[in-house]
Amino acid sequence: MVRIRTYLSGIVQGVGMRYYVSRLANRFDITGYVKNLPDGRVEIIAEGPENQIRTFLERIKKTPVGSIDNIETEWEPYKNEFTQFEVRF
Repeated sequence: MVRIRTYLSGIVQGVGMRYYVSRLANRFDITGYVKNLPDGRVEIIAEGPENQIRTFLERIKKTPVGSIDNIETEWEPYKNEFTQFEVRF
C-alpha cells in the first residue's frame, strides 16, 4: 500500500475536476480526498495498492475535463488514514 500527495495545475477548478477524480478513485478502490486550493491548484491525497495508484494517476492525466498543465506527485509513507474517498471544500 502507498500514499501520494498530488497537485494539479492548469485549468483545474470550476470544470468538474474534483468530481472526476473522486469517481476515478472510487472505481479503483482508492481512499483519500481531493480539494481545490486557494492558489488555483487541486490537491489529491490518495492511498491504496501501488498498481491502482499508478493507474489512477495515468487516468487523471487523460482527464476529459479541464486542462492539466502540470502534475506534481510526492510519494509518502502509507498511513491508512482514510476509509473512503471524498471531495473536500
